Parts: sequence; C-alpha cells; structure tokens
Amino acid sequence: VDLTKKLRLYGGILWGDGIGSYRDLPDIALLTPTTGTALETIAWYSGAHHQWSERWSSNVTYSQGNVDNSTGQLASSIRELQYLAVNLIWQPTPYTFAGIEGVWGKRTNLDLENSDASRVMMSFGFLLP
Repeated sequence: VDLTKKLRLYGGILWGDGIGSYRDLPDIALLTPTTGTALETIAWYSGAHHQWSERWSSNVTYSQGNVDNSTGQLASSIRELQYLAVNLIWQPTPYTFAGIEGVWGKRTNLDLENSDASRVMMSFGFLLP
C-alpha cells in the first residue's frame, strides 16, 4: 500500500499444514522412523519502505512465525521465530547501489528456551538495464 509517494507499507501472512519451510520453519515432525505428521504454521511479516531522496531509501521489516508442535518432538524443536531488519540504501547511479543493514532475530524452542542474535551487514550491487 502506497501511503504517500515516498512511503510504502507491505506485508503478508502464511498459514497452513506442512508449509513451514516457506518461512524457515519445519514442515513435518517424525512420529516414528517411517511416519510423520505435517505441522501447522502461521507466519506473518510487515514493513515499510521510505524513499528519503532520489538516491537514499530505507526499509524496516518485522516478522514472526509460529509452529503448532506435535507430541513427541524434541524439546529443541522450533516453536517460534522473530526477525527485525532495518537498512539504509544508497543508489549513486541508476545501476549501482550500496547498503548497510542491522538484523536481530530470536528463536524460541518447544521447551520455551530461547536465544537471540544480531548482526550488521553491508551490500554492494549492480543492476542490469
């Protein structure tokens, strides 16, 4: 959704059985060495893109994914993932860009143990005409 000429909001929702890998979540849980069950997943993301000027832009994105775990899964099985990213992109010409991004993520396991991680990344690229 374009709120203004410089601000765009975006998002999406994913829900279903056995489709967790579309959002980096597990699809199935093994019940025995030869049988499994599809796991129900619900995941969503939302964000905003802002065009500061002709050459500078930013994105902010947050997402969360939840798995309906099955009986018998390991305590370390993924229960929930969260993700937040913020970036700043510079496009000095129509065909080149450079950017920096900060990312934070959190994983919660079936046994409710959790951990998080952060990183900063840089990118450089060329866009083909």
